[in-house]
Amino acid sequence: MDRDYFQPTDSIERRITVARIIMFALIVVFGVNLLWQSVFFAGSPTGSLIVRLFALQPLLVVTRFHVWQLFTYAFLERNVLSLVFDALSLWFFGN
Repeated sequence: MDRDYFQPTDSIERRITVARIIMFALIVVFGVNLLWQSVFFAGSPTGSLIVRLFALQPLLVVTRFHVWQLFTYAFLERNVLSLVFDALSLWFFGN
């Protein structure tokens, strides 16, 4: 197996796909948001600053031009179950 023609040229293990990058971003943002909420906003009724800035609020998009919310709302997950389903759908359909 040490011959050059036996080595894989384009294996799935070597490729870094966009789906894997998005999955990694989903997990990192979920972890940061969870840590941020537990440290700074424990018991706050208004929610985390991260959620207020990056969750989709159509009124803010139109009136204050928070257009980044059109892209960042997809990375905010409320619970572990939705994170798992989003990551699994990216894994199955992203490759």
